[in-house]
Amino acid sequence: MAFDRHEDARATDDPSLREKREQLREVMRIAPIICAVHCINALILSLAFLDTAPAPLVGGPLALLLAGFGLRSLLLLRQSRREIPLSAVPRRIIVLNAVTGAFVLALASWSAALASYGTPAQVLVAVIHDCATIAICTVSLLHLRSAALTALSALVPVGLVKIATGVALVQAGTMICVISGGGLLYLTVLYSARFRQLVRQHGDLKRLNRETERLARVDLLTGLPNRRSFFSDLDAIVAASSPDAEIHLAVIDVDGFKTVNEMYGHAIGDAALAEIAMRIGEFCGERHRLGRLGGDEFGLVVAGGESADDAFDLCCRIGEALRQPLHLAERTVRVSASIGFASARASSRDVVHLHEQVHYALREAKLDRRAGCMRFSPAQEARLRRANAVAQALRNADFQRELRLEFQPVIDADRNGIIAFEALARWYSPEIGRVSPVDFITAAENAGLIGLMTDVLLVKALAGAAQWPERVHLYFNLSAHDIMMPDFAARAAEIIRASGVSPARIAFEVTETAIIRDFAAAKDTLDALKALGIAVALDDFGTGFSSLSYIHRLPIDKLKIDRSFTSEILTNPACRDIVRSVSGLCRKLGIDCVAEGVETQAQMVLLGRLGCRSMQGYFFSRPLPAEEAAALACARGAAGDADARVVSAA
Repeated sequence: MAFDRHEDARATDDPSLREKREQLREVMRIAPIICAVHCINALILSLAFLDTAPAPLVGGPLALLLAGFGLRSLLLLRQSRREIPLSAVPRRIIVLNAVTGAFVLALASWSAALASYGTPAQVLVAVIHDCATIAICTVSLLHLRSAALTALSALVPVGLVKIATGVALVQAGTMICVISGGGLLYLTVLYSARFRQLVRQHGDLKRLNRETERLARVDLLTGLPNRRSFFSDLDAIVAASSPDAEIHLAVIDVDGFKTVNEMYGHAIGDAALAEIAMRIGEFCGERHRLGRLGGDEFGLVVAGGESADDAFDLCCRIGEALRQPLHLAERTVRVSASIGFASARASSRDVVHLHEQVHYALREAKLDRRAGCMRFSPAQEARLRRANAVAQALRNADFQRELRLEFQPVIDADRNGIIAFEALARWYSPEIGRVSPVDFITAAENAGLIGLMTDVLLVKALAGAAQWPERVHLYFNLSAHDIMMPDFAARAAEIIRASGVSPARIAFEVTETAIIRDFAAAKDTLDALKALGIAVALDDFGTGFSSLSYIHRLPIDKLKIDRSFTSEILTNPACRDIVRSVSGLCRKLGIDCVAEGVETQAQMVLLGRLGCRSMQGYFFSRPLPAEEAAALACARGAAGDADARVVSAA
């Protein structure tokens, strides 16, 4: 049936119409069965008067009634299979009421006409037929009170006609039917009210379910699809695209957001995320699908015929837009973005691999801060395959047998004595050969194996340190995963206690990148290590954008100046100024300063003039196997009493 869509849209907001539609649908569902019952009753009534009433009066109305019931049943059966527009509900109810009243009156009139030719017993049959017809109509229409009351109201004129016959038996039967009708009236009102309540509750439950489903798919802060919804949409886009269509996926990671949260609080952070989502959304049209993947990470799908170059250019423009200041209600903040981008043919249907490519490109973008937006390349594909091979080999590795350590000395340049060794992990896999620490440590973190690897390496490092003189300390690197684990300090304490090495000889090195992932968790772990007597060093100092903010907030005992400054110290005045400033800062704060990456005597001499005493690099020694490190420690690990003031950290 045609209907006004705008009118139906307005009607959707009317709960009473939804209730009435459910009532009408229930009536239509059982109407054909009730029509069949009326047909059988009418046939029985005609047979009761077959010998006394004129044949045209018996057969004619019967044929009309049977035809009417049949057509009505077919119509209702056909309508019940279609959705009833809300705007059509009032009209349908009016029609149903009119048809119900017409059928009941038609049956009652035919019954009265037949009764005028019958005996008292036949008249009683007519009374029973009329009352049964009204009762059946009323009961079948209980879901729709107006139709039920229309049918029940016919009992009044039918009862008056039958009582007027003066036949006692007929009058008694009629009174019984009228009284029963009163009971039916009460039940009609009661049952209809309860049915409406059930319909209303069902409607409320459906609305709650729809809202729950919506909330399960939407990020409440930004209003964007959440992670589950985003990747579900991505699967649907890929499935609906032609095999030759190209799908472009980007992951946008907001840089500096954690700093905004820490400096200004979560309320400002939430406002910043909402503004970031709006800013990205300004670049998105109907062919784009934007979602929040979690935290400060957003996903963007570009499909619909746009080329890879155009899609990548769009991502670059988004990155440029996010570098502009965010003007919030309370303050203005600045962030930036690292974006990973990859494309694939829809025919591949490999969304997981596409997502893996994008995140690999994103990691590359974060390593190269100048890149901002990184496009996945064939060269990266080769590295990704290598990373997957490393991850698979790592799962099959025997850490105890395959992992080993090399030790690089840290020198007190004034006395040319060894004050510490930094433990450097090495892995030679029987499956894929030698693997660089950067590759296998990253793979171990991603695979959730870094905790086990750290424990094995720490045991081996402490076994090596036990062979050194007491004045020689151990520097041991921790991953971001290690310092985020609440139980790491307890695990480390147990391993150190079993080794017999004094905690005062041990220093754990952490990077700023690891700390900023979760500053609160990192601080708790470092405070616990400090309470055990273990020193803490901030590694690669100077490479982050907010390193100074951590010195007074964390229990830092040592700063290790990154090799990028040491390598240019002879040629770049800015590097010399930075080293001089850091060295002076360390002296004022009473913490040790170690220069990494010293490769020439000229660098060593200049670093000494700039205030650096502790140094590390190939100029002094390459990393050594445990046996050679122990021999060197015994030969040169005598830097004198000055070592007592060196705070061991790593």
